Amino acid sequence: MTKPLFEVVPYSHQSLIKLLTAGARTAPESWERRIHGIYFKEYFGFLETKTVVAENNYVDQHFLDDYTAYYVGCFHGYDRMCRRLHFFDIKFSPEEFTGFIENRRGKLSEERLQKAYLGFVVVKPLPTTLLGRTCLKTYAGPERHYPITKTYKANLFGISLSVDTIAFQEQDTVTAACATSALWSALHCTGETFHHEIPSPHQITSAAKRGSGSLSRIFPNKGLTFPEMAQAVRAVGLEPLVLGGGKDQYTLSSTLYAYLNAKIPVVLGLELFEFGGKSVGWHAVTLTGFRLPDSRPRSVSRNGFKLRADRINKIYAHDDQVGPFARMSFMKGKKKGLPSFHLSTSFGGVGTHYAVGENMLVPLDNNIRIPFATILDTVIQFDRMLRDWANLTPSAKKLGEFEWDIFLSSVNDFKSDIFKSSTTTPSVRKNILFRNLPKFVWRAKARIGKKLVLELIFDSTDIEQGRLLLSIVEFDQSISAKIRQLTAFIFADPQVAAHMAELRAGPIFEHFRA
Repeated sequence: MTKPLFEVVPYSHQSLIKLLTAGARTAPESWERRIHGIYFKEYFGFLETKTVVAENNYVDQHFLDDYTAYYVGCFHGYDRMCRRLHFFDIKFSPEEFTGFIENRRGKLSEERLQKAYLGFVVVKPLPTTLLGRTCLKTYAGPERHYPITKTYKANLFGISLSVDTIAFQEQDTVTAACATSALWSALHCTGETFHHEIPSPHQITSAAKRGSGSLSRIFPNKGLTFPEMAQAVRAVGLEPLVLGGGKDQYTLSSTLYAYLNAKIPVVLGLELFEFGGKSVGWHAVTLTGFRLPDSRPRSVSRNGFKLRADRINKIYAHDDQVGPFARMSFMKGKKKGLPSFHLSTSFGGVGTHYAVGENMLVPLDNNIRIPFATILDTVIQFDRMLRDWANLTPSAKKLGEFEWDIFLSSVNDFKSDIFKSSTTTPSVRKNILFRNLPKFVWRAKARIGKKLVLELIFDSTDIEQGRLLLSIVEFDQSISAKIRQLTAFIFADPQVAAHMAELRAGPIFEHFRA
């Protein structure tokens, strides 16, 4: 029986399951019980989905690469054509959609369909791992932040549609395991940021295994190690920055915030546990966003340093075992046997497992050489000296109230912010906007309450022993005057002045000495 070119179906969870499993060797009720089925029921409910348009003969380039590399050689004949499901938050009938396609007047228009568009899901013609390239609108909310989204375009029978998101797909256990799927989503982000081609899951796995020395066959793929993931990142021309600290809330939240704000994803390696302590194995997810409540920040450790990223209490991850933008909450180990810090996860079912972060992998342009930790140490040192001065000098009390916002940024975004600022002087604007700067810079913004008072700009391309400070933007002259008062006091003592030259924060004080 020939499939129709398209179907227009009123959305319900049951109709979605039917569209996903039609033609697959998976019973609808079986897929509905899977975590993906449960997750998508909530997700499409949150998006208030009303209508689905099924494009029944769709060629997906990334699946086609996997198909020609592996599935075409199977004795059982797998179809190379996919189905693409488009989702809208308005109701319309098959007749109304057909009439619009045929240029008959009606209530539908390209503008209205775009406004109502929620994104698409590519359904792969495989037995159980059905979810191919999935591009869906993000959860909304003022405290939810998704810095690394990009615009995906879809052409539906000539209708131009787009959605801002990051592509997700389920591992198929043949050409891709969880690490491959995580890298695939991550490289969708960096492809936009660093202008490289986006490889298919098969190409990622092949590049990762090339030269790894593994004695086992590459396909079917049972997973990648972190060194193999790093090799796959190098294959697209980027450098992998591999970091520890995933078990620590402060390190995890501050690191992901620092890089995500530059539209650079972070792949997090996790160890999954059943409640009760039994390890069920290693897993990888791509961090795609965070929830940052507008509440009073906590002081880091015991030193009083305040970092905006320390407010984060949830992260959003493309978890191929759950779905896109899956929520993972920061949890404290209040029950016996639980680690002091861990992450909630829907893996295996809500409330059945928890995760402990291990390593983080950040795919970077090879000219971004200075890591976040170096900039953080520099700012902490500067802030500590300001707070010490504030404790000794009542008139400088405000210098002890800084909250720091530290992140990597493209120079274009930095200059755009300066151009839009209404509090910078003409001379400062000219100095920055006309100045040649590295393509990426580290930014450290100091605020008192919601007021921006100071911004430090650091070179991301230098060596760690270099003079990293590029510029300081002073937004509040009264605060700058107090820092200059402290600087004069410091440099009045020759021995202290000589010691300052050896400190990371030394160049910052030298700026205020001039």
